This record gives sequence, structure tokens and C-alpha cells, in this order.
Amino acid sequence: MPAAVMLLLIRAANRMKPRKPPGHRKEAALGWQLLVVVFVLVAGVPTSRAGDMVLDGKLGPGGPLAGPNYDITADLGRTVGNNLFHSFARFNLSAGDLATFSGPANIQNILTRVTGGGASSIDGTVRSSIAGANVFLINPSGVVFGPNAAVDVTGSFAVSTANYLKLANGARFVAALDADDSMLSTDPVVAFGFLDGAAGNVTVHGTLQMPEGKTLTVVGGDISVVGGKLLTANGRVNLVSAKAAGEVRESWVDRDPCGWAEASKDGDVL
Repeated sequence: MPAAVMLLLIRAANRMKPRKPPGHRKEAALGWQLLVVVFVLVAGVPTSRAGDMVLDGKLGPGGPLAGPNYDITADLGRTVGNNLFHSFARFNLSAGDLATFSGPANIQNILTRVTGGGASSIDGTVRSSIAGANVFLINPSGVVFGPNAAVDVTGSFAVSTANYLKLANGARFVAALDADDSMLSTDPVVAFGFLDGAAGNVTVHGTLQMPEGKTLTVVGGDISVVGGKLLTANGRVNLVSAKAAGEVRESWVDRDPCGWAEASKDGDVL
């Protein structure tokens, strides 16, 4: 803080300090000045943003989760056969934060949507403790992975700014509070759906790495990898950039539990 501003604060404090007998004025004035200086120093210290994980209450209880180690258990969402669905109003992780999805051993896919209208900032770790489960994360408003972001799963991972995930039975898992979730099923995901041409962007500043043989998929508007890396050994890294309404379908890709075509539909992959 500039010295002139600090001096003004000290002078203002001197005017507000209580009247003391002459013998105590010097000591009291010094005390007030020290108090103001301490206040200024504390106010000038930047604080790190805390993570912000809030359930929207659509598929289970609502409200914020306690961090920095966020336990996302099955009872916070909805289990349908081999699929576990979660619905968040906000999904943000700061550096050092950990979001762990857990559930029954039969779960094959964890489908997570963000409905609050703000982009997700992920600078912590997204983890699944369910062996072999694929993790899908959709937020139509955008997703940014910071330099400290990491994905710790034993299945494949897909992040998208699609408006919905389409299941094999035709049901749509839509990222909106007014979505009809009555048809959600145990069927696998067969498409990412975009309702208009205003798809959010996905930006990666860190390193996202998959287990050997697994797939990392990014489907969105413009996709930018800025000083980051997308890695998998003997697996696939798929990037699909879309700027028009429609669906990214399974027929675009080779058969894979979480594999999608490398393609661009008028968007940019940077």
C-alpha cells in the first residue's frame, strides 16, 4: 500500500483515538499507529482462493461440501445400475484440493454435470477411488485446468462443455436445473450433445495424464493447451472442437470405453 495512503490512515486514527491524560498521550498515540500499521499489512497480504464445491440438490442433497479434501460419495448423487450421476452448482478446486469420487465396485461410469452457469476452475486433483470407472465432467460454461491440476483415475477421463451426455437408451443427462432426469439409466454414454453454437471453451495449463491404455477426451468449443500436456501411454488423447449445434457420436470413433474421434467442427484446437 502506498506510504501516502498509510499516513492518511494513521492521521485518521489519531483523530479518532480517545482522550487521555497528558502523561498517557504519547503511549496511546504509538499504540494506535501500530494498530493501523498492522491492519494495513494484514489487508495487503494476498490470500489464496479456497475451493468451491457446491451440490445443486437436483440428484441428492444440496449445498457446499467441506474441503480441501472433498469426499463425493455415492449418496450425494444418484446410482442407476452401473452409472453414478452427480449434479453440481459449482465445481472449483484450488491448488492442493482433492475431489474424490467413491461408490460401489460395480460402477463403470461417473457422470458429473455443472449447472450453475459459471466456468469451472480446476487447479487441484480430480480422483476416483472406484477401480476402472470412467469419469465424465461436463460444464457448458467452460472448464479451465490450472498448472497444478491432475486427474487420478484408473479408467478413462472425459471433460466437455457439451450441454448434455446422451445415453444408449436415448436419455439425456443435461447440465441444467430444469432437466428431466427421469430416463437416466445404466446405459453407456454414446454422444456429447451441443444445443447451440455457443459452446464453452476448455483450457489446460497443466499436465493431465491417464493410466496406461486409457483415454483422455476433451470435447468443447475452442480447446487450448497453454504450457500444459495431455498424456497417456498406449492409449488415446482425443480432441473434438465444436462450434455448432449437434452431437459428437460414438460412430465417429474406434470402439473404446471412453474413446471419441479427433475432429474439429469449425472450432479451434490450439
